Amino acid sequence: EGGRGGPTVSDSEISSSIKDAFKKDPELAAANITVTVEKGVVSLSGSTPNVQAYLRAGSVARNVSGVRPPVNVSNLQYPR
Repeated sequence: EGGRGGPTVSDSEISSSIKDAFKKDPELAAANITVTVEKGVVSLSGSTPNVQAYLRAGSVARNVSGVRPPVNVSNLQYPR
């Protein structure tokens, strides 16, 4: 359970934590990002204003407690 010996965090708790972390970042707060969590695996979809925000969204999500790698950002868009 938990894989790393820590307490098991529910998918809804992980989702809330990621959304809260995004709200603290001005660019990510303004971005239209949908967070989906299934058994600790996070998928981000939607759009970010630029590639920096896109990369930061993935790294912010990876740093949230309970998240299992990899964070799936294949459906997250940024202007190319």
